[in-house]
Amino acid sequence: MHNLTDYHRDTTHASKSKLDVLHRSPLEYALRFLYPQLIPVHAKHFRPDENARHFVIGQALDDVITSNIPLSGKYFRGTSLPRNTTEGKAAHAKAIADNHGKTWLSPDEWEQVQGMAKAIRNSPFYSLIDTTRSQNTITWTDPTTGLPCKCRPDWIKSFETPELRDWLWNEIGIQADEIVFDLKSIEGLQAWPKHVADFRYHVQDALYLDGVQEHFNDGKTRVFAFMVVDVNWPHPVMVRTLPAEAERVGRSEYQQDLATLAACRSIQLPASPTLAQVEQAWPHVAGDWAETVMPSWWMFQNRNK
Repeated sequence: MHNLTDYHRDTTHASKSKLDVLHRSPLEYALRFLYPQLIPVHAKHFRPDENARHFVIGQALDDVITSNIPLSGKYFRGTSLPRNTTEGKAAHAKAIADNHGKTWLSPDEWEQVQGMAKAIRNSPFYSLIDTTRSQNTITWTDPTTGLPCKCRPDWIKSFETPELRDWLWNEIGIQADEIVFDLKSIEGLQAWPKHVADFRYHVQDALYLDGVQEHFNDGKTRVFAFMVVDVNWPHPVMVRTLPAEAERVGRSEYQQDLATLAACRSIQLPASPTLAQVEQAWPHVAGDWAETVMPSWWMFQNRNK
């Protein structure tokens, strides 16, 4: 699992992205990762989340910033012709053939990644990036369920000297030997708290931090932090940690997800199970009946009506 392709292909270790799918539906987890041949015909068009454009852009930024890979090393700038026209489709197909093994980015996406990378390099936080400890797969065994787990921090920054630790405490207010970092790109930095909730970044915080501690078991104190860059020009950059309460909730959620995964895996199925057998062992998440909670802006807008 040294490269990203092997990391995503591996289904023996629980990871944050796979636990997100399990949290949504244990049955979806089973069909996507264990029994893809049983996915119903009407769902064959389903594309995994990691193929979505914002994930491609995020991975391109990771490659440029944390792995020091030139953008042209793994990606190519696609055609500006509309891909819904005959001419555009032909040009796109030719570009893919001419750049075999590379991932395409639209001209706007290409400039966007370049702009974000430049903004990060020019930010006061660039010195916090350690490319010598980046994109390494961390594995460990969950002490409660016994399940093998994995994570892939973007990088880990050591504060190995008293001077650096003093700076971290005096300037940032954090006491730690190391910081485990993840790089995120979002549209509008003001949307960060919503992104944390929507994409379960509080789960990532707890899972990665616990995993790194379990893996190294070296007595060092660590915290988890996100370096966040706006996809929109001029691409402001910030660093954010999560409050202890969010980390506590994230830890509770991932531990419950692992317990669900362990329970489902404990059910013995035939080597080639039927869909009905898989549905018995890996259930849908039950829906509920509840009153709709109206958004706060709507409540404020209609407060006097």
